[in-house]
Amino acid sequence: MSRVPNLTPLRGIAALMIVVFHFYLWKSAVSHGFDWRHVAFIGKSYLAVDFFFLLSGYIIAYVHARDLSGGIRWRAMADFLWARLARIYPLHLYVLLVLVAVLRRVDTDLVYNLLLLQAPWTDHPSWNVSAWSISAEWHAYLAFPVLVAVLYRRRPSIAIGAILGCAVVLVGLDAGFGTLDITNGAAVLLRAIPEFTIGMMIERVQAGGLLPAAGPLALPCAASAVAAALAIGLPDASIVVLEAVLLCTAVTDGASFASCVLNWRPLVFLGDISYSVYIDHQTVFSLAPALARKLLPTGLGDTLAAGGGLPELLALLALVIGCAALTYRFIEVPARRRMRAWRWSGFAVHQPHHPSVPP
Repeated sequence: MSRVPNLTPLRGIAALMIVVFHFYLWKSAVSHGFDWRHVAFIGKSYLAVDFFFLLSGYIIAYVHARDLSGGIRWRAMADFLWARLARIYPLHLYVLLVLVAVLRRVDTDLVYNLLLLQAPWTDHPSWNVSAWSISAEWHAYLAFPVLVAVLYRRRPSIAIGAILGCAVVLVGLDAGFGTLDITNGAAVLLRAIPEFTIGMMIERVQAGGLLPAAGPLALPCAASAVAAALAIGLPDASIVVLEAVLLCTAVTDGASFASCVLNWRPLVFLGDISYSVYIDHQTVFSLAPALARKLLPTGLGDTLAAGGGLPELLALLALVIGCAALTYRFIEVPARRRMRAWRWSGFAVHQPHHPSVPP
């Protein structure tokens, strides 16, 4: 199966950054100890989600934009939205069902989560907290056919203006809230949709021949710039701009040494299971302490359950990746294939414009 070079492993690295951020955030909350969010690099790692939005916009445009660029056609829109629902919903539903079984309760927030409305239409995190971004991305999917109809009928150079306009929105949002770490309320859409649109427009600029090929040092330099900005603690919007530059270099560099290293098979596998890593990890964090105390010798179990150091982090990362590999193999992929194969009332899900590229 051919892929857009570099994007799959970058997605896996971004997912791990979120897991590490939430590990220290979670440990700080349960131990009432040192707040690891203030540590360089870790404290800004929530911006890996913003890279997800950029990357998603690019991939969705690469796969689906030409199918929808002829104007708003209801059949094509339905095909697109069903394909996206098949991608994100089965695992989301599975994790919610696990949480319902563990917590033994239901509430109004569960309804919002089931309908993928929890991010912009509630003012607090709930259930699988990480799934706020899935809710936000679903709203970006709903906007996608309109964005394509408006932006893909014009010259590719118009995309540059759209990128600048979206960047202005993000700068304003960052200035107004003092951060882009906004996970609930209507402002979530002002975070997710402009970033998703920037990713779309990078694809549009590239398809129009306006994005030059990256040199052999462009990708490592862009990645280093993002890492340095995270470590220094630059304003969130400026880091997102650097992430957009990283995306540009990643999609135009397919042959450099850095690209070959990045596409090391374990990193590609991590990218393949990245959605499962992201969706599973909060639930794993919630269940891991009890499992450690129950399954491991008393002293070791208590240490792993209460600790927040490197050994505990590595143990939880291994557990998260192991669980993600299982849910990817037995939940995510089979359910996606089954949903995409469904037929009813003459409705059929069509193959995307680039069927060889995984969304």
